[in-house]
Amino acid sequence: MDDFKQEQKDFLTGFYTREHLKSALTKKISDAKLNNEKFFLLLIDIDHFKKINDKYGHLWGDEFLKFVGSTLRLSLEDKGLIFRYGGDEFVVLFATQDPKQAFALAKQFNLVMRSRPFLFNGHLFKITISCGLVTFPSDANNAEDLIKVADKALYFSKKYGRNTTTWASKIGLQQLKIISAVFVEVFLLAAIVFSVHNYFFQGSFKKLWQRMLTIRLLASPKQAESIIVLKTGEIISGSIITEDEDKFVVKVALGQGAATMNVEKALVQTVILNELKHR
Repeated sequence: MDDFKQEQKDFLTGFYTREHLKSALTKKISDAKLNNEKFFLLLIDIDHFKKINDKYGHLWGDEFLKFVGSTLRLSLEDKGLIFRYGGDEFVVLFATQDPKQAFALAKQFNLVMRSRPFLFNGHLFKITISCGLVTFPSDANNAEDLIKVADKALYFSKKYGRNTTTWASKIGLQQLKIISAVFVEVFLLAAIVFSVHNYFFQGSFKKLWQRMLTIRLLASPKQAESIIVLKTGEIISGSIITEDEDKFVVKVALGQGAATMNVEKALVQTVILNELKHR
């Protein structure tokens, strides 16, 4: 790369151009295969650049790109080779072979960029970037596919919030996390809806049914001498034979016969007698 001439660099940012990236990638891949090594490529895109560029004009856009370029140089120039890939996209070929360090460097640039606002013509702009990180050879083993996979990872960053870096090999895991989060949200929403429905509708219907049943029994006194309404909403109809401090002994009809049962007073809500005397 040292034999690239200065005039061949991008005039706005001073970085190597897209054409130089092709030859640099070819050499990088050749060296990596020869030495059985890996390397990392980072594709960077400025969030919402076109929208603001259209609003404020190309002069603003040029100054904006220069500012992002200077921040990129400040953050990563000594960490690898930087290229202006085109428009508002940049590529970094990291020198490190440590995947954790490569990802950390990408996230660091995310942080530096959003922490460094751009002031132009009295307007202050908060800049964020979206990135896609790929590994050679595990994510792709040729120059064209490396860029394609990096672009997919970058698109993933754009689709799910921007202002972040997505590692291509982790997209499946990220999608699983997103699906899990959505499932939890849907489950919680369904639980809330069910609880509200159960409280306002099923509870009301149950109370209405109990009242109708009580009225029906009261309207047919021959079927039962007394009606005991429990706190649970259940209704026991029969004759109260005896009672003491703790319980009622009730005679209830069973088919052609009858039986007695004990009803704990602590469980009773109301006792309705034929005379409509309430206890």
